[in-house]
Order: sequence, then C-alpha cells, then structure tokens
Amino acid sequence: VTAPADGSAAAPFPTIEAARDHLRILRTSGTHANHRVRVSIGPGVYPPLVLGPDDSGSPGHPVIYEADQSQSRQSGEPVVISGGIQVPKAAFQPWAGHPGVVKADLASLGVPIEYGSVLAGGDCGGNCSGFAKAALVFGNVSMVLARWPNVMNTTGRYAWEKVTIGGANGFSVTDPDVVPRMAMWAAETEPWLHSYAKYDWSDTWDRINISASATEVNVTIVDPTSSTARDVATAVGGGTSEVADGVWVIKISAPPGRWSAPTVVCNGTAHDRFRVLTVPAGGPMDPLNGHCKQYNVDTQNILQVSTDNGVTWVLAQSNSTSPVRGALACGNDPQKIGSETFGPFCTAMMTQSSCVAQTPRCVWQGGHCVDAPTPPPPPPFPPPPSPQHPFTVGQAKFYGANLLCELDAPNEFFIDEATHTLYFYPPVPIEQWTEGPYLTQSLFATNVSGASHITIRGVGIHHSRGNGMLAFDVTNVRVEDCEISGHGQHGVVLNGSASGVDGSRVYSVGCSGVRVAGGSPRSLEAGNMFVTSNLIANFSLWKRTYVPGIFWQGVGNNYSFNTVHNGPHNCMLGGGNEVWPWGQTGTVSGDGSQCLFEGNTLDTCVYECGDCGAFYTCGQQGTAWVNRGNVLRNGTFKNIGSWAIYLDDQMSGWTIEDSTINGSSKGLLLGGGRRNHVRNNLFANMVGPAVDLDDRGLNWELSSCKSTAPGSQSDRVKELLYSGSPWSAQYPELLNITTDTPCAPAFCEVTGNRYEASVGTFLTGPSSVSWPSWHIAIVNNTKI
Repeated sequence: VTAPADGSAAAPFPTIEAARDHLRILRTSGTHANHRVRVSIGPGVYPPLVLGPDDSGSPGHPVIYEADQSQSRQSGEPVVISGGIQVPKAAFQPWAGHPGVVKADLASLGVPIEYGSVLAGGDCGGNCSGFAKAALVFGNVSMVLARWPNVMNTTGRYAWEKVTIGGANGFSVTDPDVVPRMAMWAAETEPWLHSYAKYDWSDTWDRINISASATEVNVTIVDPTSSTARDVATAVGGGTSEVADGVWVIKISAPPGRWSAPTVVCNGTAHDRFRVLTVPAGGPMDPLNGHCKQYNVDTQNILQVSTDNGVTWVLAQSNSTSPVRGALACGNDPQKIGSETFGPFCTAMMTQSSCVAQTPRCVWQGGHCVDAPTPPPPPPFPPPPSPQHPFTVGQAKFYGANLLCELDAPNEFFIDEATHTLYFYPPVPIEQWTEGPYLTQSLFATNVSGASHITIRGVGIHHSRGNGMLAFDVTNVRVEDCEISGHGQHGVVLNGSASGVDGSRVYSVGCSGVRVAGGSPRSLEAGNMFVTSNLIANFSLWKRTYVPGIFWQGVGNNYSFNTVHNGPHNCMLGGGNEVWPWGQTGTVSGDGSQCLFEGNTLDTCVYECGDCGAFYTCGQQGTAWVNRGNVLRNGTFKNIGSWAIYLDDQMSGWTIEDSTINGSSKGLLLGGGRRNHVRNNLFANMVGPAVDLDDRGLNWELSSCKSTAPGSQSDRVKELLYSGSPWSAQYPELLNITTDTPCAPAFCEVTGNRYEASVGTFLTGPSSVSWPSWHIAIVNNTKI
C-alpha cells in the first residue's frame, strides 16, 4: 500500500502544484507563519507554475522553490518547468522531401495543440506581443522557422536579401539567381516576410502574397484587417452556412451524455482555436478525447445558442483583429448565454491523469479535480505596432519565413497546421538524440504576479510561446541560478520592488532576455530591483530591434556584473522614452534615474544596424532633463558594430567612468545632453571617434528643446518641481534649467580618459570656442 503524499522525503508530492496547495492550507492555518519554507523539487519536467498572493512568504521568511541538485547530479536529469509539449523521438520518421529532414504527426500525441500566430507589425519599440507562434526547441535552444536566406551557421547571424524595386505596399526582386527560388513561395500556405523596410533600426513582420514572371518576383503585403484575409470556418461532421459577412451558423451533433468536441477547420486548416460551445446531455466526457482546448473565450462573439435533442446550433461572428478565434468554446467555465448554463470545466475531468494534464488550470484535490486558484491577471499585452513601410531601395532588406519549400538547413522546422505535421531538420542525426524536441505551447512557463517573498532557485524554465516568467507587481521575488531559454517572447518580465534576477543564464529567446523595472520617477522612491551576475545571450531571435538582453527602467535599481552577448541591436536599453509596455505606477514615460550599471560586459552587439548603441538610452518625449543620477562604471565593451554607449536626444545627468571600450566601431556619443561626466575611461582598437559631443539642441532639435507644450522637456521639469518635491532638493539645477544656457550641452566634462594610437579620432563635435560659455571641461585626456 502506497502511503499518501505528505511532502516528506518518503512520500513526496507528485507535482510542484501539489506542494504549493499544501502550503496554502498551512498558510491559512498559520502553521508556516514566521518560518522560512523550502520546497525541494526533484528531477523531472513539470507543467507551467502559477504562484500568486496566496503563495507568498513574509519579510525574512520567504518561500523557496529550489531544485534538489543532489538528486539531479545522481540522476543526470535537471528540474525543468516547461511551457511546451515534448514530441517523442519515436514519433519522427524520415521525410522524402529533403535528406536529413524528419517529420512527426502531432495529432498522434493525443493532446490538443495551440499553434498560435504571428501578427503583422513592428516598429522601433520593444513590443513583442505579435509573436506568439508555436515554435520548436531542441536541447533548450530555439530552432529556426524555415526561411531564406538561411541563418549563417558559423556565426548564427541572419542573412538578408536586398530589394530591387521598392514600393509603399511591397517590392520586386529581379536578380536572376533569386527569382526562381522566390517564385516557389507562391505555393506556400502562409508565407511571411521579416524585413528592415525603411530604416536599419526598425524591423517589421508582414504576411505576403507572391506573384512571379520569368524575370521578376513581386511581393505584396497582405493587409491584416482586410476582409479577404478573414478565416472561413467549417465543422467536420456538422455543417455551416454564412448568413452575413463573417457570421456563421454551425451545426454540431452531440451524442447523449457526451461533450461535443468536433474537429473544426478554418480555411482548410484544422484549428482547435475555433471551439464549439454545447450543453452536456448527461455525464461529461474527458475533453482530451476530442479536439477542443480550453482558453479564455470571447463570448461577445457568440450571438445565439440553442439546443434540441442533442443537436446544438451556434451563431457566431468573427472579429476583425482575430477572425473566428475565441468565438466558440467547448465545455468552458460557468457562463450564461441566453437561457443556457454551462458547467465548470475541471469537474469534468474524471481521472487524476486527465486532471493533471490540464495543469495549471486544474488541480487534483481530495480525489476530485477542481479549478486551480488563479492570481490576479497581468495587465493586458498591448496590440502589435503598425508595420514599417515603404520598402526603400538601397536600405530595405528581408528574408521569407514559414516556408516548407525552404526547409533545407540544420535547425530549421516547419509546421503544417492542416495536417498536424511537424517537419524538422535537426542539428544532429536522430540516432544521436537523447530526447525529442519540445513544441512551445503556453504563453508563460511561470507566473508569479502579485506574489511576495518568494525565491525560485536552480530550475530550468523553458519552452513557452510567450514569456519564460511573468512577475508583475511583486515584492522581494528572487530568481536565482536558473536557466531560462527557448521562449517566443521575453525570458523574464518583472516589475515591483526589491526583486530581480541573479546568477542565471538567459538565452535563445525571441525578444528581450530580461526586462526589470521598479521605483517611482515622480517621487524618486527607489525600486531596489536588481539584475546581477547573469549571462544573457542570443536574444532578439524574432524581433531584432529594441529588445535588448537587459531592459531597465525606474529609480534606484542595480544592473551590474552581467555578461550580455550576441545581440543584433541594443544589448542594454532603457530609461528615457523606452516605455514599459504594460504600464507602471508613477511612470509617465520610460524614465530612469539613480540606477547603477557596474562591471557589465557587452560583447558582440549592434551588428545589424548603424545608428544605434550597445548601451542605449534616449531623451525623447520630454525625458532628457529628468533622467538623473545614473552611473555606468567599470564596464567592458568589445566587438561592437556601432556606438558602444549612446546617450541620444539630449539625454542628461549621466556619469560614465572607469570603463574599457576595446574593439568597437565607435566609442561614446553624447547627443546634446547636459551634465554628463565621462571620466577615466580607456578607448582602444576603434575607427573612432572615441567621444562625440554634439549640440543638436541648438540646431536641428532646437524647436523641440524650447517647446513648452505638454510632454515637452520644460513641461516635464515643471511637473516634477511640485511643492515638497525631492527633485528640488536633489537636483537644484533644474530650477533654472530653462534660462541657464538652455538647449546647449552645458556642464559636461570629458576628463582623465586614455586612448590608444589605434583610435582614429578621440573627440569630434562643436568648436572649442563654445566650450567656456557652455561650462564644458574637456581636459587631461591622454594618448597612450
């Protein structure tokens, strides 16, 4: 007889959620009050983990979720929290279409698949909300959606093709070596284009149509809001008819005592995102036997539901932003539509295995499947930004993606949603695999939003379509010694107070590695957030620009002793106008003050753009004069393709000292800002200049600098000098900033720096005649 699990070494809980739920009971009874609690996690792969306010510790008494490293060393298996589904090695067989490529039938896995989507969009911001397509992860490394030109295998950098003839809504290519290849794209189901259409600092994604002649290929952008792009739904085994534009009547026959769970097809593609809502006539069945998947449902699109003798009629309307998806559901949460009432989903799980399969939505307690407590939902993700066009000849470059005909290089994959077939060109032959790859599924692997006094230590966090970890509005939440990789969007998104990421490895993510913010710019209340001693590499795999290895924001935070490696654009970015996409109390714009950046190494950054910096902050949107007290010291910059450090658009109040820039195209750009101090740095092995100090506020940015309109620099200063404001005491120079040499790069100093003979030019900028009137000191800089 097996003893019931009680959390002891002899009878451990089977899942992390079971341990969490046990702690909730103890917390309610007060048993673990004023005690440090440690949850030791044995080797294995666990489903997404949700922790919320009810799972919090207390000051000085955190709840620690920690991998049992002793067991992992003995077994050779790590502790992994996964947002994906593993495709077993045995599911693959050779594909005749290309040597080295294997394929797998995803329908044979017996679980519903969320394929996700790519939404058209892109801009010069870090918004990644449009990228939520199921992807493949092998060995915790994100694979490449089949594309051309291929990724360069030796460096991992992206190859791009040039536009021959530009246009506002597309372009043409006439290269005779390229035309036959791109002409094949016309037969693809859903070809996509990733491009730098207009600028080399702004990339965008678009769905495309292809037409071709013998000498020219024409690429046309598909308008994502066009009615021609609207999905058409049919239900296998039932029937449909269109009664109005985008409005469908779906007839589904449901045997008595069963949930109706049909396969539904959108434009010929099986789609579990289109779900049919029916009334159970008798006992429920396990929905895993069908094709429905349980997600949030937009019931506003359900116009009418009626049931007659086991036959359900559903009148549903698609919406313009996400046609058909979410309009219908199968056995979802209790809700009323008209006169019909639908029962709770989790109670329909009749076995423990079927209940556990629905984690994190359901938990098995007391011999029954019940709804899992859910934390407060995070703020909604913003819509993807508008695509950036037109395509400019000489500047525009692109590659095509989601192309089965281009599946021809190791690490590439393609998913045929219509046949549920995965095609994969693995980096090593299948005979050498130790395990099968993972298909990313959940929109997060961990979510600790609203929690406090929690530490997650030593675990792997992998395989989500969205973010590895979401942690909104947290206090004293620590992520320590974790490995975070294989996510479609960001590795970690975290804001709050006294929280952060330390000693972890974050890599192979679609957007930013780590995004951490906290503190109130208005009150100068410190967030005491931290990103320290981490290795962050190979980020920006989907969105290339303005999604750095480390995104920072707020007041009184510490971003130090990190190594950030291999980013096509910024390696560290924040403050100024870099808005936190989900909002933050007390933040008008991005804003960053009194933050410390010490001992960071930035290596191999900004190699895919020109007007950009490895460490970048921008003073647009009135932020230039009200970001103060930031210190960058003891940094190392190497293999930088453009500027190592870039203070853009009059960004002011920085101290940059004791750092080494060795092997960069250019050194430090002071873009018209005030009271910037550059001291005791070493510049070597660069074309130069080592330092550029410009006076843009007196010429091409003069009108914006002198503006008093809402949101202008002077308006932001006025806003912060309210009665009793700490800004007046800490930064008295703001009191007369609009009259004391306004808009000039005043009170800057460049002193005590050294530069080697390999530096082409040390300093560029306005004539030294202006320096005395601007109170600028450029002295004691030595060539060595």
